[in-house]
Amino acid sequence: MDFEGTQIFKVVLCKESVNTAIEKTREWILDGKLLYAHQSLMDLEDFRYSLLFELHRHTKTPQGDQQLLTSYLTDISVLSKELLKQIKLILVRTLNVVRIEPKLVVTALRLVEREEEIDKMTLSCQNETGFLPPDRPKMWKHEEMSVLRSVVQNRVEGNRPAERETTKIWLTLHLESIRSLMLEDLKVTNQLCVPVFSPDWNVCQMFLDFYHDAMRDNIEELVRNGLVDD
Repeated sequence: MDFEGTQIFKVVLCKESVNTAIEKTREWILDGKLLYAHQSLMDLEDFRYSLLFELHRHTKTPQGDQQLLTSYLTDISVLSKELLKQIKLILVRTLNVVRIEPKLVVTALRLVEREEEIDKMTLSCQNETGFLPPDRPKMWKHEEMSVLRSVVQNRVEGNRPAERETTKIWLTLHLESIRSLMLEDLKVTNQLCVPVFSPDWNVCQMFLDFYHDAMRDNIEELVRNGLVDD
């Protein structure tokens, strides 16, 4: 049996145990045991990585065989997406969850930062070997920052101005409502988010920037709609 056939044969032999690990990982994700789920996911990804890397090293034209192996292990990629979805569900509620159960936010951030480190390692290995594993780089931190930005955007957009005909100070009331919301959120960020976010997130400045952008977009929309003189 050639090398490529041997690697595929290994997957076939391990398929039952891999499926068991996948189902257990999915169970942990659904039960909210995200640290256990992530450790199991990393083990599964390491298994896939080792097979594909060996295939990469021993063949001049690995593309078709790599695709075949990857298709055998496609559920590993699905698990990664399912775990990311759960992390997003936590972080989209950061400003509320951090008040009542900050450990959930800590766990979510820890997993994001682990994935960032793995991204860096795999990209470094790619520079040396020319091999990049499936799904890398995941860029989970970038994804989560987009989630947090959308949270702020939605909060500002949710503060709709009163009808212009209702009161002459509708714009003042609208801006004051956003200002109060922003100050409350920044207070929560400073007091409760700073202790759980690592310093490199610069979380206070991050939320301040998000609010700046969201308020600018909000005013520009009012101008476009003819509600504010430009």
